[in-house]
Amino acid sequence: MVLDARGEPTLEAEVCSHRGKFRASVPTGVTSGIYEAVEVRDGEEGVYFGKGLQRAVANVNQAIAAAVVGRDPREQGEMDRLMAAELDQTDNKGELGANAILAVSLAVCRAGAAEGEVPVHEYIASLAAVPHPSLPVPEFALLSGVLTPPSAASPPFHSLSVLPVGATTFSEAVRIGAEVQHCLQAIAAERFGAAAALTTDDGSLGLPLGSIREGLQLLTSAVAKAGHADKVKISIHAALGGCVTDEGHYDLGMQQQRQLDGSADISMTSASTGSSLEQLTVQQLIDVYQQLCSEFPIVSIEDPFDQEDFDATQALCEAGFTQVVGNDLLVSNAKRLAQAIERRTCNGIAIKLPLIGTLSEALEVAKAARAAGWTVVAAGGLGQQGDTEDCLLADVAVGMGAQRIKAGGVCRGERCAKYNQLLRIEEELGNKATYAATLSNVMPPSK
Repeated sequence: MVLDARGEPTLEAEVCSHRGKFRASVPTGVTSGIYEAVEVRDGEEGVYFGKGLQRAVANVNQAIAAAVVGRDPREQGEMDRLMAAELDQTDNKGELGANAILAVSLAVCRAGAAEGEVPVHEYIASLAAVPHPSLPVPEFALLSGVLTPPSAASPPFHSLSVLPVGATTFSEAVRIGAEVQHCLQAIAAERFGAAAALTTDDGSLGLPLGSIREGLQLLTSAVAKAGHADKVKISIHAALGGCVTDEGHYDLGMQQQRQLDGSADISMTSASTGSSLEQLTVQQLIDVYQQLCSEFPIVSIEDPFDQEDFDATQALCEAGFTQVVGNDLLVSNAKRLAQAIERRTCNGIAIKLPLIGTLSEALEVAKAARAAGWTVVAAGGLGQQGDTEDCLLADVAVGMGAQRIKAGGVCRGERCAKYNQLLRIEEELGNKATYAATLSNVMPPSK
């Protein structure tokens, strides 16, 4: 057991071979939907307030160890199948815990790469059958919507991010992101004073914004101040889960917005009257999104509607004015992805390893999405999850052929660790390094 970036316990597994010791830690989750792989926690209030991990640790040291010790670490697929299908035998990995299974799966991956004497990202690319991996476009989360009240013209949002799609190398993209973040902090300090120092778990600024439009204006001002207006696009991670009515409308007063500590959901209501905010139809929300996309350089919207609203998400995707990425909608689940591909609900997927439970399953989901022509976003511990300094997500992003990586802002050690690892990979590849934004058919159309 180790601590995540929020000081909460998370699992780290260690695999030993004649090549050495190989460790991997996993982000911690807060809530789990019915389609997600779930963690195993102790639930003993007197120890880490119920978040202890002795059960998960025992599962690693006993059941899992007994099954995998002595195997060749290059048997990634077989060991992942053994842990998930034979030892656990639940749809959501609730017997052994997705945290226990994933930590071992990732540690085995590192051991397998060492056994094959190749870099981890190259080893993962061989597992994923990705012949020419590239460096993903970083999706830097710079502004949080946690303190922004919703309104009829301002749908609730988790975060606003910048994508340096005009960069020609990953290192240039990181420089652009860092410069925009510093300019944003300077602008925020002038406008909000001490409140500008509030950084959320994912490294974004938690400013008391009046609306999403104010956030977008701040972000575009920071991009312009940094001198990168011609190289940066914006993405929105919306937050409309839980506020759809029985009639299929969206009551923004029902919006479930997580508190800063991520421990619970709260309902947002009108500050002046205490009553529910205006209900909007799906088409009205699509019109709001289209208006925002016409005013700002927005190229991608993640989870634009409720996580069960395939119809509304499909309608937005068919409108064609923005890319639509499924995160909570798909929860990295192969069956939900297949459904979305068949219905053409989205054209992008955010893959979170903790929601799926093994590296092999994540690679299969990415493969299916790529085959459908979708954008694959490798997403770290964001929003509801506390991340660790483990940088394996960077290697996974390159190896699985992800066109984007979403690891948080350009601050906080556990966030920058992923970007730093990608910088190392780029340097290691030398003139063989390719930045995904320079390739065709991997990003949404330019605006």
